[in-house]
Amino acid sequence: MPNNQDSPRFNIPENITREHIIQAIREIDINGYSEKNASRKYDLLYNGKRYPPKVIISLANKFANGPILEFSEFSGGEQFTNKFLKERSFEISLKNDDDSNFEYESYSWKIISNLVATKQMDKSSFLHHGTGIPVEIRPFFKIDTMKVGDNRQVITLSLGTSNFSAHFEILNKNNPRTRLLWRSDFQHFIQSKFPEWVDYFRKHSKHDNSTPILKLQKTELTDKYLVFFEESEKPPLPDLYTRSTTDGVNSQSPIRENKISSEYTHRMQIWNHLQKHYKSTNVLPDILREEYRIYRGAAGIWYDKERTTPLSDDGNGITVSVLHTGKSYPDDIGDDSIIYHYPTTNRSGNSDQNEINATKNCKKYHLPLFIITHSKENEKMRDVQLGYVVDWNDDNRTFLINFSESEPIIEPSLPMVAEMPFDWTQQRNQKTTTTTSPQRNPVFRFNVLKRYGSKCAVCSIKIDNLLSASHIIPVGEKGGSDDERNGLVLCHNHHRAFDDHLFSIDPMTNKLVFRSNGPSMNELKIETDCITPLRNTPHVETLQWRHKKFREELNNNK
Repeated sequence: MPNNQDSPRFNIPENITREHIIQAIREIDINGYSEKNASRKYDLLYNGKRYPPKVIISLANKFANGPILEFSEFSGGEQFTNKFLKERSFEISLKNDDDSNFEYESYSWKIISNLVATKQMDKSSFLHHGTGIPVEIRPFFKIDTMKVGDNRQVITLSLGTSNFSAHFEILNKNNPRTRLLWRSDFQHFIQSKFPEWVDYFRKHSKHDNSTPILKLQKTELTDKYLVFFEESEKPPLPDLYTRSTTDGVNSQSPIRENKISSEYTHRMQIWNHLQKHYKSTNVLPDILREEYRIYRGAAGIWYDKERTTPLSDDGNGITVSVLHTGKSYPDDIGDDSIIYHYPTTNRSGNSDQNEINATKNCKKYHLPLFIITHSKENEKMRDVQLGYVVDWNDDNRTFLINFSESEPIIEPSLPMVAEMPFDWTQQRNQKTTTTTSPQRNPVFRFNVLKRYGSKCAVCSIKIDNLLSASHIIPVGEKGGSDDERNGLVLCHNHHRAFDDHLFSIDPMTNKLVFRSNGPSMNELKIETDCITPLRNTPHVETLQWRHKKFREELNNNK
């Protein structure tokens, strides 16, 4: 699951109760608060007095959890702080002297989830290189600390394979307005995509909720957002004309793109509901099956044929969930990822291949899927995680799925990896238990098997369950990088022999070197005098380090 430290900052601790909030109000009654922290648009009303909502939450955390909650750690506004207070039966009111007059109403923006915001496009979007950001929406972009005159935070808007630059600014001291402005290349794309709306707004100023929707999705990079466009469900304004399909544009592509975007929203809403009501753990299978429709019992891969087949251009649908029982491949799931094996059944027709293609389509269409496992607390219950298909290996028939609420950054391809700088001193994550041990990483195993092929480098074993992704420079040493160039595929027996320095690899020739006093090559059941992965070889620096350790071990045993 994602680390809590990486969670979006508009999460307010749920253990803050009404009593804690009342204690914060009493403290303000006694000590007051800094004028610079006064609220701009909303007040909390209590016993006839007005209080700034964010200050109240900040102080209430002190009574609930110890420290005062910094303003930068959570978001204000109607969607977050105000909603939190209303849920605890407090009254929120607009300020009497509210002069927060923005060019664009906040209702043109909507927070779909912690990761997604939508904007109903308007005249400025089509003609003026940008759009307004209401105060309530600013925390989503982490720009609520910007001041008048600021022009900063260059961001990237990523649309398919194209990236566009944009930035935020606040102008007009008397009437501050936050704006997201993009460059002419993105403006040209919008105008090319929606010529009918460009034509409309050149003649009119008024708009309603029939205009297209701009959707922004956060990524793992704080300054990068994925961009999607959706058509409004409301019929367009009467002055608009229908774009012709004779202009070289595939009329079905925008429709499919909008359906994919809606499917993403649907899946994120399910995920948010699961987290809110079940914390995604110990959920009854019937609820996942009947209420959420993301589970089909023993079916390993569930792609909801009726719902998702129309979404994909290949007719295979898009996988909704995968079930991992842990019975066939118990070691392939870690804290942050899972290696999920292709289905191999005796079902008739192309069922297995259809499910494989549907799972690959998750990556093609940038959609998350649900990973369902048996609960550790109750075998009859299910735990659910959200993830993205990162890669697959047709050779050994496996998918790599990362647990994440946002799509991971695309990893470099094998040829690109070969050209990247190699740092074998890169530290690996540590897992805190009674002792500190390296965190098991399915990603390393997946990348090593994909780089070298599913075969032991010193014998002919190719059975996946009997193969290990071996670190050449061990994790316990200074370094032990999870870079796949620090790995080698060995069967379990030869992995143990390699770790025990029963043989080594000459870094210059890749030939195997054995102890003079045994065991011998034949005794170790090694079938070659030179490492023979199906493809590629490890980085020479790792072999040099390991061979040096091997020689030191021989000298110590003399």
